[in-house]
Amino acid sequence: LDGAFSSDAAVKTRVNSLALKQTTEASLARGFQVSSANPLVGLAGRTRLLRSLGEALEQSPQYFGEELCRPGNLVDYLLSHAEAGKVGLEHLWRACSEGLYNIWPLQPNGILRGDIWAHSKLQVSGKPGSDLVPFHKLTQWLIYSIIDVLGLSLGLKVTGLDMLTGLPEYRNGGLFLDSGVLLLKDPSWLSQEVNVGTELVVEWRALTVVLLDKLAEQVRKKLQMGLEDLPLTAV
Repeated sequence: LDGAFSSDAAVKTRVNSLALKQTTEASLARGFQVSSANPLVGLAGRTRLLRSLGEALEQSPQYFGEELCRPGNLVDYLLSHAEAGKVGLEHLWRACSEGLYNIWPLQPNGILRGDIWAHSKLQVSGKPGSDLVPFHKLTQWLIYSIIDVLGLSLGLKVTGLDMLTGLPEYRNGGLFLDSGVLLLKDPSWLSQEVNVGTELVVEWRALTVVLLDKLAEQVRKKLQMGLEDLPLTAV
């Protein structure tokens, strides 16, 4: 409301790339009311992400506009591909996955970017990349959120939702652990802090995705509902 993400003083609430690229830790801290008594973990990383978002918008004018690059121009892109009030998921996925690809930091290996990790047990000889597990948690989270907004504000329905997965994040994965659906082969891991890229975490998250699919089937069967009525977001 104060115009922190807009370079146009006349339209303070219209986010654009110019303002995003100028985001500072101080301005973000003011917006989030950060103080010693009210700290926010990862403020520096969030600031870098917003600046990267501004750059990504300018690198993908086909999705976010040419003269004034804005996240909101995504709506115009989707409407241009819509028919009879419906648009295919592939258009929204392309804009969020390809259009925002550069906002994600490179992994330590300097090759992979974003939420894609390797598991050695998946490696197939002669098939480069066969050991990679693409989660894209935050991209899918964003897409699920946008789908709701498009429906509520424009009555625009996104089709093809069965191509998305459940979210492999700590609440879903943690619930499977806490409820005993998943058990650690070596309980000593519970007392250790591990990197998100370790095979233990990759395997845990992959199992979470699979189990959410299986859980969704059971819940729909019990409630006698279909995918349209009870998508993975609801599960």
